[in-house]
Amino acid sequence: MNFQIFIQKFKDCLRHSLPGEDVQLRMAPDGRLTHKEYYSSISNPRQSAVLICIYPRNDIAHTVLILRPDKQGIHSGQVSFPGGSYDESDINLEMTALREAEEEIGIKREDVIIIGKLTPLIIPVSGFHVHPFLGVINEAPIFLLNSSEVMSVIEIELNLLLDQKIKLRDQFLTGTGLSLSAPYYEFVQHKVWGATAMMLSEIEEIIRQMEISA
Repeated sequence: MNFQIFIQKFKDCLRHSLPGEDVQLRMAPDGRLTHKEYYSSISNPRQSAVLICIYPRNDIAHTVLILRPDKQGIHSGQVSFPGGSYDESDINLEMTALREAEEEIGIKREDVIIIGKLTPLIIPVSGFHVHPFLGVINEAPIFLLNSSEVMSVIEIELNLLLDQKIKLRDQFLTGTGLSLSAPYYEFVQHKVWGATAMMLSEIEEIIRQMEISA
């Protein structure tokens, strides 16, 4: 379906209940606890936000992920959505997502229309409480990468999430050195796992609902 029809159907699905934690957990690493268990065990989680930016490329809905530089840090070398920690200068977490996306990959905040949120989740290894915001841009953005935070961008055609062949499983090392077995999405030879895969799983389910209602 073309971009405008995709966005309208996506927004229609967001008016109903989100697929939620059960769907996110389909792509969670083995041994992950429930959101409720993490909320009770992690005191004062660090509030953060990511921007899931949806835009047209050849009139087909895409989103963008970033590959973080392989340097010291909990999330170094990983693939994620643009985003980061809440700052006192942010009026709310939506602004956090927009600010971080602009700082990291040059997406101008005034070009983004926020259409909703996905289910928030905890990243236990870092203690982040992540709020995923869904934003639409009506033209493909020109990316300007902050080289200290982003090595490259990975553009994804969202309908590819429905392809079961891109969902695989492997062993991954966390930033603390723990080895985990986890499912992942494979995009352009990049393995997308953990919290980012869990968010993508919720988007995948929304797109499935769109297909059913078509």
